[in-house]
Amino acid sequence: MSLHSSIRAAMLFFLPRRTADAMSARRNHRQSLREWQELFKTFIEGQGAGAGMVDEREQFIYVNETAETMFGVGPGGLVGHNLSEFTNSDDFEIVVNQTSMRRQGEKGSYDYSIVRADGVRRIIRVFATPRTNEKGKYTGAFGVFTDVTEQRKAEDELRESEEKFAKIFSANPEPVILVSLNKGILLEVNESFLQATGYTRDEVMRQSMHALGLLCNKRDLVILRDTIRSEGSIRNYECWFKKKSGILGIALISSEIVTVGGADMILSVVKDITERRRSEDRVRNSLHEKEVMLKEIHHRVKNNLQVISSLLHLQSISVTDVRMLEFLKESQSRVKSMAMIHEKLYQSQDLAHVDFGDYLKSLASSLLRTYGGGDIALDVQATGAYFSIDNAIPCGLIVNELVSNSIKYAFVAPNVAVGYKKCITVKIENTSVGDLLLIVGDNGVGIPEELDIESSPTLGLRLVWILTKQINGTLAIDRRSGTLFSIRIPHLDDRKSRL
Repeated sequence: MSLHSSIRAAMLFFLPRRTADAMSARRNHRQSLREWQELFKTFIEGQGAGAGMVDEREQFIYVNETAETMFGVGPGGLVGHNLSEFTNSDDFEIVVNQTSMRRQGEKGSYDYSIVRADGVRRIIRVFATPRTNEKGKYTGAFGVFTDVTEQRKAEDELRESEEKFAKIFSANPEPVILVSLNKGILLEVNESFLQATGYTRDEVMRQSMHALGLLCNKRDLVILRDTIRSEGSIRNYECWFKKKSGILGIALISSEIVTVGGADMILSVVKDITERRRSEDRVRNSLHEKEVMLKEIHHRVKNNLQVISSLLHLQSISVTDVRMLEFLKESQSRVKSMAMIHEKLYQSQDLAHVDFGDYLKSLASSLLRTYGGGDIALDVQATGAYFSIDNAIPCGLIVNELVSNSIKYAFVAPNVAVGYKKCITVKIENTSVGDLLLIVGDNGVGIPEELDIESSPTLGLRLVWILTKQINGTLAIDRRSGTLFSIRIPHLDDRKSRL
């Protein structure tokens, strides 16, 4: 036996038995406490949480490595220190109150913010259990620490997001509803929805869309449900809905699947377009009435022009002067060309534009019949050309004058060339800069080089010059092979004419 053991055994022998028993009990208590501490330490380290033990003065007597890292100190850096030394001043009262409760024997769990040794703030969740001796006296506490900074941040962000969603949901001027994905139960509605449908909140909450009969056609409900489930959303689905009063309305519904509180739901915005549709119908009806009226105007203008043409024809019957007869025939031809424009507009679905290609074919054919040009071939190339009435009438008169001149004067001299055929060409082309090019030509004898169209003695050519200026066009004449008139119409007129 060692000397230390011998002395210890002798002391126990000579001490009173009560004293020896007390010392033995304390030894056993300390041994039991050490064993419990080791067991606690082993358990806590295995959990990966921060853990510590404080004495009756609230000073740390043990902390694990995780807790030291959590508080930003090195090994042993917390032992001998009080938890309040690391507490953020804003949460100091929380720690004081929890400590007071713990010293009265109550367990507690609470969150508070600390300032680590390196100055970084973190939020810690503590679960503390008081320790007492055999007499029930408070001797300290065990505590488990969890860093919940990121969790609290995520919770705060989620709460802010939900608050924003709730504000937007409630303040939206359009009716908005939140419906369960599976059964179509109304889980939330905003005030706009209640005003639009006439229901109270109690009448619609926890009711199904089907039971309320909000959609007039059950097929719409099925289409909405199936489309949302398969595609996740639907945009501007138009359907009829019924208010509480029984009044029907038209709505555009846009829906998509959202996740609220971990559950998938359908968020729908319901836009009441009843008044808009009524306004559109009124405008459509009014427009139809105006179209009918405008067609009637074109029809009457065409009839009046035909009356004038007939009067000119009747007048020409009693005229014997050849020159005067020619004047009357030319005037009649001009009136017909204008009447034809109004006839085309009357027959067209587009009252703002004339199919000018179709018009040119009709006009040229009419002129051939009028002036006896049955042996002249026509080449009209203007498919897809549409002119406004502002451009169609002057351009129609220009073509009328030029084609009439070609029929009357271009082929007066015989041409004995092999394979020669009389031909008049009318074309409309787009230029590289977007201008329209109106071309009228023939392969006849051509007009004299010395003829100045601006000061021409004939009304027809002077009219061509005047009308070209009226539409802000420019006129060019090619005399190399027959006669070719090219009239360039500026692209500024594209808003009225197009090809």
